[in-house]
Amino acid sequence: MANVQNKKIVVFIAHNQAMEESLSANALAKEVADRGWTVSVAAADPEQDALEMLLEICRKQPPDGVVAAGPRSFLDRVPPVIEIEGYGGLRPVPVNLVERCAFLRRAKDDALSSAVRQIEVAAARCVARQPIEMVERSIQRVALVVGTGNSGALVATHLLTAGLKVIALAYGEQPRTPMPEGAEVIATARLHALSGFPGDFQAFITRPDGTLVKRVGAVVIAQEAQRGRPSLSDAVLADKRVIRLNDLSTSTGNQGVRSLGILLDLGGPESRAVSTLVQQAALEAAADGATVTVFYRHMAVHGRAGQFEYDKLRESGVHMIRYDRAPVVEPQDNGVRVSAHDMILGEAEINTTVERLIVTDPVLPSPISSELARLLNQPVDREGFLQPANVRHLPVGSPRKGVYFAGSGHRNLSENEAWREAVAVAGQVTALLSASSMLAPKALVQHNREVCAMCLTCLRSCYHGAISLAEDGSTIHFEPGACWECGLCASVCPQRAITRLFSPEAELRAAVRAAGKPMNGEAPVVAFLCQNSPVLALERAGRLGLQLSPRVVVVEVPCAGYISQTEVLAALNAGAGRVVVAACHEDNCRSLQGSTSARDRSGQVRSDLKALGLSPGRVEFEGLAANEPYRLIEILSGAAAATRTEQEVAHG
Repeated sequence: MANVQNKKIVVFIAHNQAMEESLSANALAKEVADRGWTVSVAAADPEQDALEMLLEICRKQPPDGVVAAGPRSFLDRVPPVIEIEGYGGLRPVPVNLVERCAFLRRAKDDALSSAVRQIEVAAARCVARQPIEMVERSIQRVALVVGTGNSGALVATHLLTAGLKVIALAYGEQPRTPMPEGAEVIATARLHALSGFPGDFQAFITRPDGTLVKRVGAVVIAQEAQRGRPSLSDAVLADKRVIRLNDLSTSTGNQGVRSLGILLDLGGPESRAVSTLVQQAALEAAADGATVTVFYRHMAVHGRAGQFEYDKLRESGVHMIRYDRAPVVEPQDNGVRVSAHDMILGEAEINTTVERLIVTDPVLPSPISSELARLLNQPVDREGFLQPANVRHLPVGSPRKGVYFAGSGHRNLSENEAWREAVAVAGQVTALLSASSMLAPKALVQHNREVCAMCLTCLRSCYHGAISLAEDGSTIHFEPGACWECGLCASVCPQRAITRLFSPEAELRAAVRAAGKPMNGEAPVVAFLCQNSPVLALERAGRLGLQLSPRVVVVEVPCAGYISQTEVLAALNAGAGRVVVAACHEDNCRSLQGSTSARDRSGQVRSDLKALGLSPGRVEFEGLAANEPYRLIEILSGAAAATRTEQEVAHG
């Protein structure tokens, strides 16, 4: 701790009544002051007064590091970078004393010791932090809309109304949908490349006559889904009794039909628009006295209203047959025969002959979805649609700042939902481009070109558009304005050629040393928690008043991918009995591969421990959601109990 004590550390403790019920701010201040740090205590009600007091302290005598401790309501007001004239940008380390310390411990002594340890960890971190130099960057009040379908036109209309300029790319000679007046339409154009940062991108656009370069502040991918051909034989589709849904006004074309079949989901789940048409056709035919049978695989219902409509079909006498493999369709003299295995009845085969069979065209992704995915380094789902259902980015965001999605090409939308989504996109783009300039970090990582092996592991790991390859392929470029500070690039670099400036390796090592040292002679559990889900689950546990062992010391990280084998082993070497790496669930990682990378590296440490004859159980990896506080407490409490048992056995 000597290196911490030789630095000027300001520990600012804001407290409220809820915190005082189980943790005395004055008692905490005394314990912290004994470590040689400058301590200030203020009431967090109102939070703004406490914040102004903190800023004034920092400006009078700029410290080497700042720990901001208190309830979440106060911490949310603390700026991520405190600008001090002539000094640089201080990056305070927050410590949530209420949800993470006070409410999680019933005994006041436990609450106090836990709070002190969390502040020790934070102080160790802030000493190793470096000021981040901020620079002013211009903002282009121009939005590029890639696509001129219905959603593209809707988004363009709202953006123009907000006072922004709009450039729209049409892939054909004419827009698919008339674009609003004032939009600049570039016909027969494709987005070829995108560089820069949110607020000031360079968009490279190819046309038959050459390449255009446009400076834009944001990009909206407004693609529409396509309709394909049903997976039925030519003979079946040529039969006049087999009607493709898009070939008629289905809901009014079935009068007088005594038996009607509707075959859904041959190409995957149906869109909401198709589901609405099918429902209308089935109800009208049933009301006209026809026997109606619907063959489906998914039959997705959308909310309570959707379930109501589904029930309405059954109550109207419509037969619902859920199949597990594609039905066999055979035209016969007396009608069209459909043979299907009903999942509800096991292997029972249902054979139905109908006078008319309606089939639907499958929903397919935009023909340029894969091209855009490669260009933007964005994933597609199993069916090839852009923007898989990752809650970090839905409904309109993306892993790349300044790039947004709209239209049925990325998610299943009704007409009203498409309109609301267009409004949401316009709102986010307007917020991003509302000013003429912005403050952005000058650099967030340092790249050692002499050590770099140009393996491009970092480039492949970054889905945020913050890493690019130089045109001549000689080196890689880091764009701080696009960086999300997940740290994945540095942790996966085999040569250690990337150093984080926003949270350098030295900071994490210092935090690990402080977190892993014994507490009252007992080995702690060091828990690396991703701030995007597990930290939120921990704070929710605090609000619920759940108990957590004081042996657990939390080290918050921006992404689980930030943790390499080095940090896990360092925690064990510092004295930790166990290490828990808690990430988001793998399909909901904000950086897409951070959780997967952390899982693999944790597994490697477990294998290494086993090879050395040590217990691999000392390292655990868990995926968690923000709404799993009980599960998180169970995991951490279990690790603490196992550590205590192992220590008791070791001591005889």
